Amino acid sequence: MIDALAQVLEVKRSDFGAFERPTLAPITTIPDDTRATEISDGSAQCMTAAIFGRPTRATGFESERSTDISLDHVAFIATSPQVTNAINASPRIQRLVKAKASEAEIVDELFLAALSRVPRPAERTKLVDYLTQRKSSLAAVQDVMWAVLNSDGFVVNE
Repeated sequence: MIDALAQVLEVKRSDFGAFERPTLAPITTIPDDTRATEISDGSAQCMTAAIFGRPTRATGFESERSTDISLDHVAFIATSPQVTNAINASPRIQRLVKAKASEAEIVDELFLAALSRVPRPAERTKLVDYLTQRKSSLAAVQDVMWAVLNSDGFVVNE
């Protein structure tokens, strides 16, 4: 999930919390450009990864990892300052607003980036109307991105 959020928002993985190796002296961190899925060191710890079910890797069994969605997952995406800050700093959102993209183009890009699909007609209409009423302001585009990230399609599938 950390990698998916970073990719959709075009931010660094470390914006969602650093992976640290507390067992090494001095404490070391994993480089920012390393994807969370590439970190094989079981001693590397990250609060965000723990929320999303990263196992301690005490065994080699796949059953050690849980893929079930929990309230913690939903609450993290909906309320965490890391996600809010990443949305606010998102180069993707900044680029769309700066380019003065049309409301439909904004909605399409956000859906394609987060959900790998274009919005359904009802979704497009609702979100285009929202952006139009708010003159496609930066805050309005950030609101739409937040809504897309909190949709079942992203939370359940990513």
